[in-house]
Amino acid sequence: ALDVLQDGLSKLMSPPYNLEVLTCDHGGATSCDTSHDSLLSTRMGSKSCLADGLYSLEIRCREVMDRRAFPWEDTLTSEAGPLWRAELEQQSSGVWQGRMLLLAEFARPCHSAGYTLHASVLKKGATEWERMWGWSGFGASTSSHREPVVANSSRSPCAKAKATAAAVPKARAVAVPKAKAATHPRAPAPNVSERWRKVRSKFDRDGPWVKLTSFVSRIKGLCSGQTKRFVEGPGPHQWKVGVRGRALVQGSDWSRRSGKRGGGAGSGYEPIWVKEDCLEEVFRKYYFNKEIMD
Repeated sequence: ALDVLQDGLSKLMSPPYNLEVLTCDHGGATSCDTSHDSLLSTRMGSKSCLADGLYSLEIRCREVMDRRAFPWEDTLTSEAGPLWRAELEQQSSGVWQGRMLLLAEFARPCHSAGYTLHASVLKKGATEWERMWGWSGFGASTSSHREPVVANSSRSPCAKAKATAAAVPKARAVAVPKAKAATHPRAPAPNVSERWRKVRSKFDRDGPWVKLTSFVSRIKGLCSGQTKRFVEGPGPHQWKVGVRGRALVQGSDWSRRSGKRGGGAGSGYEPIWVKEDCLEEVFRKYYFNKEIMD
């Protein structure tokens, strides 16, 4: 199950979708006290053929004997649609841009030859599912889920990306890895709390405030001379926090405070400072797996 999830998310994080993985607490009645739902939203700094916002991901695994014998695409999407609409009734539907359905197709006997992934998306306000990749040979030749072919080069980049998504990415068979010996356990996931402690160990502080350049300089790949784009925006690099993804608020989340000038604020401006608890949320959301600079 983890192999299927990891492989499916890696495809969604690649062009033309360019999504990023987030987690949040379940919106319905549940006794679970941990964050566990996989969500997707447009990756910062990368263009996507999908509208900005959150997408819910549903994964189905099926053992397929004969592709031609059963219309898997039409059947699974028709089942997933009512379930998704029922979930929207239990929460604020304005947050969501759509639901994605991922099928892991296992050949018989199960696990003997890996699996193949297929995906569709039901966008906000739409009644028909759109095919993202795969499903070839499932008897859906008359389905309306296929993406249109873009013949006019003057069409928008997003339309071109959609056409590429339908024509280029094909179902990819993935070999199921062999079980590792007990003496070679899987490497543990990174401890986010320990990584955060390492990042904050060299902060330039003023009470609850942290000089933004001292945070940005700790994350490999970030430019400490371009800090104001993270807090002021607008643009793909602007940080968003909270469940609904709000921008940082000047005065309560960040401010310009006295001190040495710099930090990409421009000549005549004081450097930017951000509340430490706000930076921790930013780190956990955007940079928890990035390399930390000494």
